[in-house]
Amino acid sequence: MYKVEFLVIVANRNTNSLRSLKSLLLSDDDIEKVSNSKISVKGYEFEYKIETGKINADKKPTYFVLHFECSNENDIPKFVKSIRTIRSVLSIINPTVYKLWDDISQYYAEQAYSKIYRVENLMRKLLTKFMYINLGINWTSERMPEEVIESIKSTSRDPNFLHNVDFIQLSNFLFSEKYPNHKESLIQKLSKADNIDELNLSEIKSLLPESNWSRYFEELVDCEDEFLSKRWERLYKLRNAIAHSRFVSIGDLNEVEDLADEITPILDDAIEKLSTITVPDDEIENVVENVASERNEQIGAFINNFKKLEGTLSKLNSQISKSNNSIQKSIYPISQSLKVLSQINLIPQETIDAIKSISTFRNHLVHNSSLEVEPVILNAKILELIKLNDTISDEIEVNEEYHINKIKDVKIVSIYNELKNFLLSLDGVSVKYNKHYISFKLNRNITDIKVQQKSVKVWLNVNFGNLDDPQNLTKNVSNIGHLGNGDYEIILKDDTKLKIVFELIKQAYEINKE
Repeated sequence: MYKVEFLVIVANRNTNSLRSLKSLLLSDDDIEKVSNSKISVKGYEFEYKIETGKINADKKPTYFVLHFECSNENDIPKFVKSIRTIRSVLSIINPTVYKLWDDISQYYAEQAYSKIYRVENLMRKLLTKFMYINLGINWTSERMPEEVIESIKSTSRDPNFLHNVDFIQLSNFLFSEKYPNHKESLIQKLSKADNIDELNLSEIKSLLPESNWSRYFEELVDCEDEFLSKRWERLYKLRNAIAHSRFVSIGDLNEVEDLADEITPILDDAIEKLSTITVPDDEIENVVENVASERNEQIGAFINNFKKLEGTLSKLNSQISKSNNSIQKSIYPISQSLKVLSQINLIPQETIDAIKSISTFRNHLVHNSSLEVEPVILNAKILELIKLNDTISDEIEVNEEYHINKIKDVKIVSIYNELKNFLLSLDGVSVKYNKHYISFKLNRNITDIKVQQKSVKVWLNVNFGNLDDPQNLTKNVSNIGHLGNGDYEIILKDDTKLKIVFELIKQAYEINKE
């Protein structure tokens, strides 16, 4: 038995009785009969009853509660059409018709949810197999830190949180591009550039975040992530409507069926082709961090700051080890950096212990997916990471290698060396390495130099109007924010005008020597 119930509030005296209500229903050509217990719409007859009365707060308005029943599942399509006709007539009494009960909606919701349930678990199957088989981590002992393994052994909770996460999060693991380490690297590279010539397009593209679907599945399955993610998002909205008891229509069911029919073969194909996917070893930990960062925004912020600390330690490690690798490119695991730092007395032992402690916390957070952390604890850990990063940054030696190791173009390095050699040939000039530029000075700076990927930027510490520059090689930056000292700026992309620059530097030297 399937029931539908409506409540109608009546304020018009012309329709405030059962007789007038029945007359109104019969005024519709599709409604053929209205007896005491049965109503017939377009040849389909079903049972009904009406309750009526006056609203207590106001004796004038009348209400009707109409009950309709469908006794046969096969008649549901006819019943739905009949109810739609009746509701249209009731809206003449009052445009607002309240639905009190709807077994038909529940009937459609149950069918729709069974479709959603199957698709949802296909996605869980795909992600679980991908994490276990293709990554071989997160919940396997090969890569999981020992303390995490012990933590999981001590609890009965399911460590595979993919069986517990929210529906929409499942798609985030595949389609999200909010990778904190990529975003941070991209922002740093763009913020440090003073002009477009300093940016390398291929480098920038390599830093753009890319979804796991685009990287590992798209070519194999021949389905763009946008196509699949949009359908998953729509299915999520329909799922929420069902889960929160919103009345579900045959249209909603049809849409769920259409979406399931589109998504299912894509996921089946992806699952079948998992064995052909290879995730390089150097990408594995990043994938796990990306998955962990999708659990919530705070975890993403923690991982982002942890990556900053890891990068800062790597720079310090490179300098200590006198590595030939680029400081910007060499990212060592924190455990390796700490091993080097522990052998010297550069930073206090308590700082090393704090880094070890927060690294252990990170391992638990990333590898033990069943771990729940209170927001206040995560906020405290994020603040601790920021403080540790500042502490380590203060210990990084800013030297010549710091400025030129990252430069790929040997011609740019050669221009810098010629400028340096000329400046140091001047009597009394010394060099100082700052974080953002290199200073050549007497009692005060004469010339500041910033070595960039595709140019060398030179600032001359002279007030504008005091240099003789017949070639107009300099730019007036007296009213423009800039790093170095002085009002004159020169950008060199080749060595063709070095002799002219030497003459300008010599003028700055003589002015500052006075």
